[in-house]
Amino acid sequence: MVSERVVSVLALAVVVATALSALWTPFGVDQALFAYGARAISNGDILYRDFWDIKPPGIFAFYLGASLLFGDTEVGIHTADLLWQICLALVLLRLARSGVDHPAAAFVAPFAALSLYWLHGGSEHLTQVEALVGLPIATSLLLVLESATRGPSAPKALLLGVMAGLIMAMKPLYVALPASFVLVAVLRSRSAHRRLEPARVGSLAGMLVVGVGLVWLPMVGYFSYHGIFHEFA
Repeated sequence: MVSERVVSVLALAVVVATALSALWTPFGVDQALFAYGARAISNGDILYRDFWDIKPPGIFAFYLGASLLFGDTEVGIHTADLLWQICLALVLLRLARSGVDHPAAAFVAPFAALSLYWLHGGSEHLTQVEALVGLPIATSLLLVLESATRGPSAPKALLLGVMAGLIMAMKPLYVALPASFVLVAVLRSRSAHRRLEPARVGSLAGMLVVGVGLVWLPMVGYFSYHGIFHEFA
């Protein structure tokens, strides 16, 4: 039988191999705008004041971090995307292993989701918001599933809040997904007569809110300090 470690290594190797050929893919219109915005921010310009775009701030924060770490080029931005998608592959492997009996079957999840992304994404689709938001969504699902099977905890609730905050910063409407994960888990636990004490529920909810705040308070402070919170909101 193929070991889980071998499956994980093979899956990640396939994802990396397919991604390497796409690192030099030129930016499309959206990616060029995001890169321009990140460059402007690094030069002291203020988002939504000195330049404006309809996209939420999360995508500009990603491009800014990517350019600072790996360079303000297509290769640098796509390298950050590759590392981001490797994290997503690890989460998908974990999710797949929890739902299938044969470890080799878990190979399909990251291979199908990410190899095709790198092979056929092209200039208009690589490093877009919709691709990047997959990691916090998948991580939210994993946290809810582990909380449902092994029991909730404060660290899981905190991390779930961070994931929800990231989703809201990138694609606000998609926050309905982790909310639905939590709702389904709560309904299933109630039907199984595994209700938590109210104090415990309040504590977990508080940690979730703290997690969201860790993402959003710096952004709210940034835009409020520069007097453009109305543009941000």
